[in-house]
Amino acid sequence: MKGIDAIDKAVLQRLGGGGFYSGTTLADDLGVSRATIWKHVRRLEALGVDIVAWPGKGYRLAAPIEWLDERLILEALSPKARGLIGTLECHAVIDSTNSKLMRSLEAHMPTGSVCLAEYQTAGRGRIGRSWVAPFGTNVCLSLLWRFQEPAEVSGLSLAVGVILIRALSSLGLCGVSLKWPNDLLVGSAKLGGILMEMSGEAHGPSGVVIGIGINRQLPKKMMKEIDQPVIDVHSMPRVRRNCQLRLD
Repeated sequence: MKGIDAIDKAVLQRLGGGGFYSGTTLADDLGVSRATIWKHVRRLEALGVDIVAWPGKGYRLAAPIEWLDERLILEALSPKARGLIGTLECHAVIDSTNSKLMRSLEAHMPTGSVCLAEYQTAGRGRIGRSWVAPFGTNVCLSLLWRFQEPAEVSGLSLAVGVILIRALSSLGLCGVSLKWPNDLLVGSAKLGGILMEMSGEAHGPSGVVIGIGINRQLPKKMMKEIDQPVIDVHSMPRVRRNCQLRLD
């Protein structure tokens, strides 16, 4: 799936208001058929959107979507952090934020470039594992940084893990630990992960893409289907996707 269209967005906006919408009401509002509404609801469910369907009432989202907003994200950063950002892109649907930035390494994209996505069709973890995240709920973020000396990359994975734990702790998410090199855990359950990929010369300049995935809210059905213990932050103090995760 290459993206979401105007009807998808309109359905999400209405269903995210808290009340139920019948297929007939949605169809009338959007000027399409009920069959079209059904098709788009199924399409959104395939993206992992948690849609509640109630006979006689219609549809609603289990939880509203807070859309990624480049302006809000930049405004939430300190002036120092904002000055380190090269570019910032928010995508609705993309194959992988890491893959996007890895493809951009040779295109001279500046250091500090950031890519976020509402949904990844091919999200990746270490050793080729897939990274599962429903549409519009979790944090799927990658950062490109360029280094001039190989020694500068030494210990980077550990440093990123420590920074993430400090950032999450500042939001009241206590008890997060790092299982080196790439897992963020609460107890034995996985809260997030780090995927680092590098391109460049063995003894010269290189570019590193740092991928970060954090489970902010996972549908219960999806949590049961994942082949390892997982946890999200939904039951912890609320973390807004655009404004509160400050990595200064």
